[in-house]
Amino acid sequence: MLSIARSPGIRPAGLCRGRIYVSLHVKVLAAIGAMLIALVGLLFHVSFAIVLRGFSQLEAQYTTRDVARVREALADELANLDGTTSDYAFWDDTYAYMLSHDPTYIAVNFVDQTFLNNRLNVILLFDTAGQLVYGKAFDRDQEVETPLPDGLLEQVAHLLPLADVESYQRGILPLPGGPMLLAARPILTSEALGPPHGTLVMGRVLDATLVNRLAEALHLSFTVYRVADANLPADAKEVAGNLQGDEAVIRVLNQDTIVGYGQVRDIFGQPGYMVRVEQPRDIYAQGLATARYFGAAVLLIAVGFSVFGLWGLDRWVLWRVLRLGASLEHIAANSAFTQRVEVAGKDEIARLAAAVNHLLGAVEMAHAQLREDIAQRERVERYLKAQRDLALELSRVHEVEEALQCYLETALQLPGLDCGGVFRVEPETGACRLLGHKGCSAAFETMLSRLEKTWNESHTATLPAWLEEEAARIEGIRSLIGEPIRQKENGAIVAHLIVASRTLDEIPEPLRRVLTAMAAQTGNAVSQLEAREEARRHRDVLQTLMEELPVAVFCKDPDGRFVMWNRKCEELFGLTREQVLGKTDYDFFPKEQADWFREKDLEVFAQRSLMVIPEEPVDSPTLGRRILCTRKSAIWDKEGKPLYLIGVSEDITERKEAEERLAAAHAELQAAVVRANQMAMVAEAASRAKSEFLANMSHEIRTPMNGIIGMIELGLQTELTPLQREYLTMAQASAETLLALLNDILDLSKIEAGRLELDQVDFDLRQVVEQVIDIIAPRAAQRGLELICRVDPAVPSYVCGDPLRLRQILVNLAGNSVKFTERGEISIEVTLANQDAEGVEILCAVSDTGIGIPPEKLEAIFESFVQAETGTTRHYGGTGLGLAISRQLVHMMGGRIWAESRGIPGEGSTFRFTARLQRAKGVPPEQLPFAKPPLEGLRVLVVDDNATNRRIVQEMLHTFGCTSSGAASGGEALSLFKRAVGASLPFDLVLLDAHMPDMDGLAVLQAIRNSGVPGAETLPVILLTSMGSSLAQQQQQGWSACITKPIKQSVLLDTLADVVGRRQVAEITAAEKAKPTEIPSPSTGALRVLLAEDNEINRRLAVALLEKAGYRVTCARDGQEVLEKLAQDTFDVILMDVQMPGMDGIAATAAIRANPAWRDIPIIAMTAHAMKGDRERLLEAGMDDYISKPVRREALFAALERQAQRRAGHRANGATADPAGQASDSA
Repeated sequence: MLSIARSPGIRPAGLCRGRIYVSLHVKVLAAIGAMLIALVGLLFHVSFAIVLRGFSQLEAQYTTRDVARVREALADELANLDGTTSDYAFWDDTYAYMLSHDPTYIAVNFVDQTFLNNRLNVILLFDTAGQLVYGKAFDRDQEVETPLPDGLLEQVAHLLPLADVESYQRGILPLPGGPMLLAARPILTSEALGPPHGTLVMGRVLDATLVNRLAEALHLSFTVYRVADANLPADAKEVAGNLQGDEAVIRVLNQDTIVGYGQVRDIFGQPGYMVRVEQPRDIYAQGLATARYFGAAVLLIAVGFSVFGLWGLDRWVLWRVLRLGASLEHIAANSAFTQRVEVAGKDEIARLAAAVNHLLGAVEMAHAQLREDIAQRERVERYLKAQRDLALELSRVHEVEEALQCYLETALQLPGLDCGGVFRVEPETGACRLLGHKGCSAAFETMLSRLEKTWNESHTATLPAWLEEEAARIEGIRSLIGEPIRQKENGAIVAHLIVASRTLDEIPEPLRRVLTAMAAQTGNAVSQLEAREEARRHRDVLQTLMEELPVAVFCKDPDGRFVMWNRKCEELFGLTREQVLGKTDYDFFPKEQADWFREKDLEVFAQRSLMVIPEEPVDSPTLGRRILCTRKSAIWDKEGKPLYLIGVSEDITERKEAEERLAAAHAELQAAVVRANQMAMVAEAASRAKSEFLANMSHEIRTPMNGIIGMIELGLQTELTPLQREYLTMAQASAETLLALLNDILDLSKIEAGRLELDQVDFDLRQVVEQVIDIIAPRAAQRGLELICRVDPAVPSYVCGDPLRLRQILVNLAGNSVKFTERGEISIEVTLANQDAEGVEILCAVSDTGIGIPPEKLEAIFESFVQAETGTTRHYGGTGLGLAISRQLVHMMGGRIWAESRGIPGEGSTFRFTARLQRAKGVPPEQLPFAKPPLEGLRVLVVDDNATNRRIVQEMLHTFGCTSSGAASGGEALSLFKRAVGASLPFDLVLLDAHMPDMDGLAVLQAIRNSGVPGAETLPVILLTSMGSSLAQQQQQGWSACITKPIKQSVLLDTLADVVGRRQVAEITAAEKAKPTEIPSPSTGALRVLLAEDNEINRRLAVALLEKAGYRVTCARDGQEVLEKLAQDTFDVILMDVQMPGMDGIAATAAIRANPAWRDIPIIAMTAHAMKGDRERLLEAGMDDYISKPVRREALFAALERQAQRRAGHRANGATADPAGQASDSA
């Protein structure tokens, strides 16, 4: 706190010298109060708007979802009707009736109860010619037969006939009497075999009864309208023309009701109907109430904090400052500098009061010092007058000698000084020359002359003592002093002044200081005079430089008159130098603009710093409106006086326009980022929901797939007829295809959810590419396609990365090429794009000669579920997921993927992608480079009509150290063969393509053998073929070995080494016959297995597999039954299904591990989940191993074998191994 010792005369805060004013106290409180009120109001309105907008968006989302639910309900109703139609159409009795027309079939099957039970209104039977065989309409409400609806037969006629066994029709049929749900199926046998004997049509009237039933099931209020209906409600008519595709249109009818509209297509694919869903606006009402409550709470809290803050500011700051100001006003009014302000407290205001007391003490001391200084002021004024006179005289001189004479004459006008002289120091030699003297006696003149001759011999340090000695020798001189005159810049002495006094015994110190100051003035004048001459020499150089600068440069004197105006100024302002020099801004610009220019010039002189005017608009008579960036700076002389103002103006009009465009683009980008962030949040939530859905879908599909695949495998192990084996093999392939589709969907889900991680392991890159060839080659051979593979020798063989995902990308791309190529070739090429010390970047290209891709779809094909071939007549099939997954995997590998195609059939397309791979941490010995090429010096003739194949094979041969020549045809090969023999450089081996135009491989081989050239009969020939042959046929035809295309580098090396006899290998065979898979037997005796599985089919499958392998199996249907079985008997291992009714597998495992008697029994999890984290979650729950559904026989037996070995190890060693590391995933 602060108190005042004496405070009479304190005036009210609102009065000051008779004038009313607003105090700081009032201003601060008013400003803060107004700011808080504005802030609270803004906060209230913003929060109200944000909350209300969020609820409105939520209301629209729910209404859109309800429209989709109504559409789905109608689709389900159609699917139900189609299922009923299929049941009757695919029936031997119906099939027979269409041949015999036996009325008994109608009397038995199409009674009134059939219509009531299946909720049917119409049943029609047509023969293959489209003629009505039977028709009946039924009113289910009245339970009576009615005539067929008007227009029904005419409309149905457009849908007939259904000649294909897989064809069908279903949808909404528009009729004059109202819409009808209709389904039509071809009449087939119970096995769904043809040929069709006609068409069965069933209909269900889409009336108010059906709509009400669906509305009750959905808990919604909706109506179905025909778009062309003249009785449409007004709001439905308004949006009818805006409905497109599956998009819903939302309209708010009033404060209480919101309506959603959706388009529904009829059976002919026309947008003939619309659904209208009406909902109360409960969400909006709740949002309105929430916004009001929230806004009121914000308002109350803000007002409370504002009142408390204003009171604290007034109490602890403003009132104390007011008191301090009143006290100081009193002291100032009465000049009571002896008074002090009493200080209390330790805050900033108390420190301010202490500083005021210190200031008052200083003022008191200053008064005393002032009186002492007044006496000295008069003396100083006389000295200053002499200095002013000298300065005036120095400003008028033009030569250095004149300046020195002025100094001598002015110095001798000072009181006490009577005579003296001045010497000039030559700058080159340092010699002194007497310029003049005044008031000197003969003796003093003699002393000056002697001094001029001996000055160079004297020492500056001893000059004062030497002068005193000289003064004693001269009669009448009582004191003598010498003052050097120095340049200001470097302190060099340019002259000396010698003055003497006949009245003063000693030159006083103030007089000495005046002489020193006048010497400095003179030195400055001398420097300026010398600098002027130097400046004249540099002026021309500077002027030339200014003229050549690409910016406008001008110069003004302190009065604003232009003294320089370069050529760029003339171009920019349209004024010549002659027009401008000597004039001011007022002579050329409007007064307002000239005032502004002058104001800025004065600021530069006052601030003594560079001024930058970023944007200065001017109107150029030649260039129009321009924006200048101007920099101004002042030049001062040595005394600090302003000499000139230099200005540089740069034309930034184009740059400014570019900045404005950039700012606009940046603002748009910021807005886009905000929208993208919002969309990302929504997408993330949707991705999580989709991941959970796909995980559940995986379980629901994999569980029956386990039964299907397993039962098929069991069936294939039994005695079957050829037709039965063919059927089962086709079913197995279809099941594998469905499982692959499921894996693609799960991969896409993992990627989009960010739950897919890449492995980092060392692998052989060439081996991965060859594995891709092994997968694709059979499919390419079936279609008669040439498959070409090339790995550039520069690509490192051994790298670090994820080989499985890299192989997946290549298989996807190559598989697509095979699918979309009817004839020609498929090429896979891997080259080196870049490399550094840490890793390599590879470039993979998959090319084909297929149908190609339209250029406009080259980007879209990488999106999920998008294909280049669309429409209802798709020839090739597929889901469109492979490329989307490949793109995501490539991005995760640090690369990019793109497609190249002109969309011309036969030219095909090329898919390229890059991938970043690390260098392998260690290279196996077999991957080290050859110390010496294994086939060095071997001369090989390569014969192949395909240039790419020929080039690839020759590259491989070069790697092996061989020398090769290539031939594109049989004739060229024979020519090269004979030429080599003639040059005594015969070939050691021939690689011969079996299939070439004009002259095939067999003909070339026969020509070589019959050529009569020595050694031709025994020359090793290796046949290259896409068909393959047996070893016996090879020997009969006369060649040494056969290699199937595409050629692998490892296979080529082994075959060459075998043929030329450089290593021993077993007999080469083209292919091995498929061997039946043997079922392994338990290695440690028959294990007792407890199988927990709720699905009957999967349970029977597992029992069959295990018992056939020699295991003893006991079954349980849920976790509780598992515990009961364990209490009754002992088991070696438990196969535990994770998802079971009642007690699931995880809960059962926890109960087993909690029981000491069962704690060591191995538990193998079986689950249809295949998402990231499933394996870790199950192992953490206490399970020992993990296999995914559908269960593969090999994976099941491998897991059982691991647990059997582990159990045997426990018994032998009594040790517990870590089971988690042995878990396997067969997904």
